[in-house]
Amino acid sequence: MPDRPPLRLPDGVIDLAIAGADRILGEVGVQLLDDAESIDRLRDAGLDVTAGRGVIVGEAMGDGSGARVRSSVGALLDIVSSAPQSFVQHARNPNRSVQIGESSPIFAPVYGPPNVIDDDSVRRPATMADYEELVRIADAAPGLANTGHMMCVPHDVDEPERYLAMAQAHLTCSDKPFLGSTAGEGSTADVIELTVQALASAGSALPPGSCALMHLCNSIPPLTWRGRMLGVLRASAVAGQGSLVTSFQMMGATGPAAVLGALSQGLAESLVGLALTQLYRAGAPAVLGVYAMPFDMRTMQPQFGAPSAALVQAGAVQLARRVGVPALGYGGVTSSKVDDAQAGAESGLATRAAIDSGADFVIHAAGWLDNGRTVGFAKYRREAAQLAR
Repeated sequence: MPDRPPLRLPDGVIDLAIAGADRILGEVGVQLLDDAESIDRLRDAGLDVTAGRGVIVGEAMGDGSGARVRSSVGALLDIVSSAPQSFVQHARNPNRSVQIGESSPIFAPVYGPPNVIDDDSVRRPATMADYEELVRIADAAPGLANTGHMMCVPHDVDEPERYLAMAQAHLTCSDKPFLGSTAGEGSTADVIELTVQALASAGSALPPGSCALMHLCNSIPPLTWRGRMLGVLRASAVAGQGSLVTSFQMMGATGPAAVLGALSQGLAESLVGLALTQLYRAGAPAVLGVYAMPFDMRTMQPQFGAPSAALVQAGAVQLARRVGVPALGYGGVTSSKVDDAQAGAESGLATRAAIDSGADFVIHAAGWLDNGRTVGFAKYRREAAQLAR
């Protein structure tokens, strides 16, 4: 990977983004809800913790705990300094293990859509058969080094069993690395245990603490972490597994309308999550992500492919370099409902921005349609093939 990728913001802009995050962390803070253990960990680490549920998100949920954490960028960076700059995610087939950071980017498919457009061009709720086929396609695609997680929501599997069924699909339909469950702390731990056992049965037993799974852990902009994600961060870190710690903002809605403000808010949110991974287990693998796209207040739709989103992507990678951890990228995103010229243009611009900024791990790189509500089989195959070129 080149030392200076072609998409890069001036160093002075990154300095301003860090200064903005420092002001946000010191004056406003980040709110943690429904996870007393995470709040206690940050308090014990010497951060300024004010108990009470704030005004950003105030409804009663979870265990009812809440606190606003104030700090400085410097104090959080000291905690995060134990996170590795690069690490290996181990696969069931050792030949398909990958290095994340200081290497070529790792691409993973779309994450989260409830619907599919199948090969008959029919849009419908997704099934477990769809999910297994998407895993097989990713397994066969040279451009996808990670088969992802929840490429669609299999509605024909009851929710309590869904996370195990999806993990089983990855372990039986592929031997590449994949992403773990983020349905809750318990589901995360269950899938970690299942995956470690599967690797051992395949003759790829891992040394304690080696990374076999990554977990996508999103804050709730603006400036909030919820109990479910905090539990996932904890389960992942304690087991020595990896976390993609990210802030995903809509500029002008859940985040500032300006690039600099979005970077500052995203860094403030992500640093708190990164710090927690290291407080639970120093050296736990973690990846930093900040992504934001403009949000049209007239149509109430995100504007994928906008230049400002590419600038945020570039700045986010540079912030990750300053923090000393690998960087997350977002590719393939579009608001188009079908795989047409709009989908190709918007998705291509996002993926190109992730590559040109030097991102180390790129999610949503294949299959995303309709603002993330649909995965298209044709687009999934097309983008998976293009990523190998």
